[in-house]
Amino acid sequence: MACRRVTSLRQLLLDGNAFVDASSCSGARPLRLLSLENNKLQQFVTDRSLYLLESLNLKHNMLTEIDAVELTSMPFLFALDIADNSLTALPNVLDRLTLLTHIDASHNRISQLECSFAPLTNLTYVDLSHNAIESSNMDFSEAGDLTYINVWKCR
Repeated sequence: MACRRVTSLRQLLLDGNAFVDASSCSGARPLRLLSLENNKLQQFVTDRSLYLLESLNLKHNMLTEIDAVELTSMPFLFALDIADNSLTALPNVLDRLTLLTHIDASHNRISQLECSFAPLTNLTYVDLSHNAIESSNMDFSEAGDLTYINVWKCR
């Protein structure tokens, strides 16, 4: 499915398919919400045309990492769901996504948190539960609106 000529599409829900890459989402410039939940993605790479994206759902795939350049090409992102993958670390560029309000990275294999949450002043929701976090220097001191943090069952 190609989206290059689609000029008014705002939401694209591709959940529950067997997609192995996200290239079919490239070119959908006005897109605000992209959901690729429950597919077979091993990486998330587009042509970086999703710069207006506000919500990205990559839950329940086979991702082992999230490309930092890909994420920073989405400066308006406020919701990121990367739960239920095989990630061993959070992208170290999360601090550049200053509009983020929601991060769900639960049910992964994250063992260390090396990203900074301090610049994320709009953050309200963080779920890091069911990971293997052994050490972290989580700093939420600037997140004045933070209402939910879950680090349950992190061994």
